[in-house]
Amino acid sequence: MSDYSGLHSALEKHIGELETKFIKPHLPTHPTMAPAAYDLDVRAFCVLSHAALEQYVEDIALSLALAAVKGWLQNKSVNRTLLGLLAFQMGRLAIDTNERKPEVSFYDHIRVSCEEAKNTFSDLLQTNNGVSAKYLRQMLLSVGLDVPDNVRWLGSLAQLANQRGENAHKSGVKKTPSPEDVNDWVKDCLEMCDVIRDAARVVLCRPAFEEDYRNYVV
Repeated sequence: MSDYSGLHSALEKHIGELETKFIKPHLPTHPTMAPAAYDLDVRAFCVLSHAALEQYVEDIALSLALAAVKGWLQNKSVNRTLLGLLAFQMGRLAIDTNERKPEVSFYDHIRVSCEEAKNTFSDLLQTNNGVSAKYLRQMLLSVGLDVPDNVRWLGSLAQLANQRGENAHKSGVKKTPSPEDVNDWVKDCLEMCDVIRDAARVVLCRPAFEEDYRNYVV
């Protein structure tokens, strides 16, 4: 089993280092301070924090996908993650109708589907561009995890994703958010990552058809 706690600790450490370098020198921000005084630091913090959060979710999702396929190959284990992958792969693997070929067992059919799903999902993660709610659904639902529905977390995620997009693709941003605001957004996203970590720890051990166990309300 992957070290989900280790991934989370590394994320927290990295975000903490970014906060120390780019945000803390501007806290508390005096009301009369001009945005130009912290503009570049805030931009850097948004882009780099967003990249770290994106990598964390991708690492969790890929680890779960690999473990679920391995579980089927070794033990014919079926869990929520395997169902999520197969749903992600749905309709992409046609059943061979060549009557001259030897019979294919159900196990082998699922094995091929799992391998195809794992490879396709891995490609999707490598070309993923961001960690907005839209991409979060693609990554988490495909490995059997529900998307956190805490309004505050999703609002902060949207703010951070918007800033990342503006800073990465435009020469200028219309309005620079305050260091306090971006710091709060990232902390909210870290809380969401706590929940994703905890869900990842148990999803592979849960029977595929067990009653939904999500609990994303703080």
